[in-house]
Amino acid sequence: MVPDDACTERAPDDLGPGPWQRIGPVAALRFDPGAVVRVRGAEIAVFRLADRWVGVENSCPHAGAALADGDLRGDILSCLWHGWSFDLRTGRCTTFRDVAVRTWQVVERDGSLWIAPGPRATG
Repeated sequence: MVPDDACTERAPDDLGPGPWQRIGPVAALRFDPGAVVRVRGAEIAVFRLADRWVGVENSCPHAGAALADGDLRGDILSCLWHGWSFDLRTGRCTTFRDVAVRTWQVVERDGSLWIAPGPRATG
């Protein structure tokens, strides 16, 4: 797990407003299928999708299982404990539509991952 204060250098200008935080080099992270990082006190699971990176809170709202260890098929992540599934593009649970997990924008620049300053609104 990457600690909160691991990467504090200035973010690339094209990332937009906010204090973006560098997670670290992609090559240094272990994805199985997600990599766990801690950012501003939140434990976040980072995943590579076909066309982007995404971060989600690393705790299933049902029973607290680590979502980084889930089963990823396309954009859908299923919790290994009880099978609740989440659309990683929006954070919405596909099993129970009134449930969601927080998501963070994650981008890659020059081989390193950067995470947005706070979670996105659930889509």
